[in-house]
Amino acid sequence: MISPLLLATRGEGALVAGARLPPSVHPAVEANMTAHIRQLPAALLARAMVLSASCAPQLPATQPPTATSKPVPTVVPPTPTFVAGLANSPEQILGTWECPGWGFMRFAAEGTFTQADKRQKLDTQPFAVHKFWFTRTQLLIAQVSVHGVPSCGPAPAIYQVQLLTPDSLLMIVVKDACDPRAKETEGEYTRVK
Repeated sequence: MISPLLLATRGEGALVAGARLPPSVHPAVEANMTAHIRQLPAALLARAMVLSASCAPQLPATQPPTATSKPVPTVVPPTPTFVAGLANSPEQILGTWECPGWGFMRFAAEGTFTQADKRQKLDTQPFAVHKFWFTRTQLLIAQVSVHGVPSCGPAPAIYQVQLLTPDSLLMIVVKDACDPRAKETEGEYTRVK
């Protein structure tokens, strides 16, 4: 017995002559496909039947034919490009920064902003620890603790961070009622690697 004629549609599925398509296929689409199959030249249909009978494996009725796998192209995401301007997310400023002649600051992923006069002290003896977050292009910082410097209280201060290069930024005071903190924070910083 000759197996049913199998006509592939661009490798994305198959239509078996005389068979019904799955219920998810709209009846108008099925009618259009059937009309096209009927218009194929008889010689082509006969050749397809011979190839189908001689080349196609006979599958049990309980197993659907398997689709041939196509190679999946490797997609390489684009490398992020630095854009100078005002920072608006923590990811843009995370890391350790140095203000030459003054000290160091670190923005950590968990939302902590620390300041120290020496890099080694950022982890062990910072003179100020703050929480930080962004509201659009405004960086807000709120004091958590201080050591050896005047307390600024819990009221948040507002700054803007101008990204100058991938490794330099400028801290700009927008509103900070605590003058000592403003003087210690504003200025140009370079990323510490």
